[in-house]
This record gives sequence, structure tokens and C-alpha cells, in this order.
Amino acid sequence: MRNYMQIVSDNVPLARDFGGLREPNPRTRLSAGTLVEESFRADGWSFIDVRTMSMAPTSGWLSPRRDAGPKCEAIPGPGFMRNRALGGRTLPEILGIGGATQGWVRSVALLPIGYRPGLFDPLTLYVNRRLWELTEKYDAVTYSQKVRDVEKGSIDCSGWVEFANCAIYDELVGGVAAELLPAKFKKLFDTAAAWQMTGWKKETGGWLTGKAFSTDKLLPGMIIGMNAVANDAIERPKGIDHIVQVAWHPTTHVPHITQSSGGQGVNFEDMDSWFKKWKKKIGTDDLYAVDPYAKARAGIGAWLSTH
Repeated sequence: MRNYMQIVSDNVPLARDFGGLREPNPRTRLSAGTLVEESFRADGWSFIDVRTMSMAPTSGWLSPRRDAGPKCEAIPGPGFMRNRALGGRTLPEILGIGGATQGWVRSVALLPIGYRPGLFDPLTLYVNRRLWELTEKYDAVTYSQKVRDVEKGSIDCSGWVEFANCAIYDELVGGVAAELLPAKFKKLFDTAAAWQMTGWKKETGGWLTGKAFSTDKLLPGMIIGMNAVANDAIERPKGIDHIVQVAWHPTTHVPHITQSSGGQGVNFEDMDSWFKKWKKKIGTDDLYAVDPYAKARAGIGAWLSTH
């Protein structure tokens, strides 16, 4: 795997591996827009080659000629990576290596070239991209309440939400999950739709429903639960019998729903089209939205710059 990626958060430190312990160097901070090539991932980290640099506005410092006067001039271009923050040295000089600068960064700080960073934080961008990629990968999986395993070819609505989010958690656990996501993250998904929703309501401190529910408040990664069947024989909290998740198109940012639904299995559906079918439920107590990534969204920017 070699992918061209972009850094989507400022002040992301480049780390080196010391016997399995990755130690970020606070003097080697990459800014948003830096072009890198990702070689592989491990435990929430990505090993990268830095291809172009985008650092602080004062990047590229060079001592002037003797006759140039008492000033410094910024030299543009990736070949000049001197910076006051680096003590006047290039990244290869600091790391003791030649050629392209290499090291480890948190995978959550990366986004493929061609994907728009947009208005979202790095955690939201990562979760959204992985939801989109997982839905595309498993779009041949059918709907079933009896066999709930994507590897066996079928899964129901709550099983799909559990599978996708636990897969994302496992990817992040060595990078950010241990500090920014609840320790019982996977356990809260290991149940049926209604109990997923009520469990996350308790964990996060609330949800959107009734007049507080609005489609313009729905962020990628948020989960929507609903009472879809009026005369359901099974007693469930709030009558919630169907669950879906928000995923925006990664390049156009058009909101979609990712779900496993009867007759279609794992699929995307344009959010506007999806809500047209349930228009009467908006503003009622039959529709709920909860955000399992709320804490991580709020803290990811500061966390990345200090870790």
C-alpha cells in the first residue's frame, strides 16, 4: 500500500520508532496541506515519506549574502525546509537521514489526495472516509436478522452499525481511541438498535429528538434511530427498531445514509431522499440522533498537536 495523502491538521509531529515505541519529535511539526506518501499503517499510525512541506509561514529561511544587508529571505519550494522552529536545520538533518524525510504520524491526520478537507475536524474526516469505504467494500452484503456477519454475506441494521464502528475503533485504538473514545466504545455497539441508541444517549449525555432534531445538525458518524414499524410486537426502548448512520460523500460532501436495509442490504442512500420517506417523523419522538464521536471531535485538534 502506497497512497498519496495530505496532512489535514496543523502542527502534527513526525515521530520515530524506538523499539516499537513511537516518539513524536516536537520540533518536526507538519502543517495542513503537507503532501506525504503513506507506505503502511499499524495500530493507528501511518509510516510516511514527506514529499512536499507546508510548515509555518516563515518556512524556508536562508542566511543572506554578506552584501544583502541584515535580513533573512524566505526561499519557496519543497527543497528548502529550514525553519525557525527547527533551529535552522532541515528535517533530514534533525532525523539523521538523507533523501525524503520519513517517519510516523497519526493515521487520523491523513486524508487522500482529491478528498476535500472541508469544514470538518480530522477525526470526523477519518470516520466519514472509513464509513464510505466500508460501505463500498461490503455493498454486496444482503440483509438478514439471522446471519449477522458481513464475511458470511448478510447483516441487519444494528449489526452493520456495530461492525463499521468497531472496525474504525480498532484502526484508531493505538492512535487516538485510548484517550478520546470511551473504553466501552465497542460494548455500547454490541447490542440491538434501540439499546445502542439509549446506551449512547446515556454515555454522551443526550440526543436529538422532537423539535431539537434537525437534518442540518447531522454530522458524519452520527447515528439515527427511529420507530419505523408502528405495531412492532417486540417491546423496545422508545420503539426504536431501525438504525442508520450519517456519511457524507468524501469529495462532494453531499450527505448520505449508510445502512443495511431490507431488500437492499448494505447500501448508501441520499439523505434528502431518505428523509422524504420519513418526513412525518421529523419533529416527533419517533426519530432520534446521537453522536458517539462527540468527545473525540471536540478534542482531536489539540490532541494531535500535543501527541
